[in-house]
Amino acid sequence: MGFNRSGKTGKTLETESDIKNAALGLLARREHSVKELMTKLVARCADEDMLDNVIFSLQESGYVSDQRFVESFCARGYIRVLVLKIQFDMRDKGISSDMLDLAMQEQEIDWFAQALDVYRRKFRSEESFDAKGYAKRMRYMMQRDLMQNRLAMLLMQKKNKSC
Repeated sequence: MGFNRSGKTGKTLETESDIKNAALGLLARREHSVKELMTKLVARCADEDMLDNVIFSLQESGYVSDQRFVESFCARGYIRVLVLKIQFDMRDKGISSDMLDLAMQEQEIDWFAQALDVYRRKFRSEESFDAKGYAKRMRYMMQRDLMQNRLAMLLMQKKNKSC
């Protein structure tokens, strides 16, 4: 029985071969952290010890790697959401903050440029830049976890350009 959109099937995984095939099916679609893979498979698995053995074997053979997952996660479209969102998502997927920090340093991401891109896509029209408009823009950017000093600098640049 194949996977539906939610990733669940009615079939219970009873053998190591079944578990490995299900895990490889998930990994064929995208990288997964060890915790994320365990969470997806534990509900369908008849024996948790067998699941642990299969996951360990997949790690040993290089099919599952938390480091590769973090690099893949940082390289995808999640770059548009900012640092705190990424940290929260990674913690939820069982990734250590040290591993995430290292991967983010290797990516050499210009967060200010990312924030400016988000700002320009949202506020394309040159509407009046009164106190109400300023507050609206500030709220929008703060909801995306942009640090306040960068936000103020960004909005001041925008205000100066519109004057």
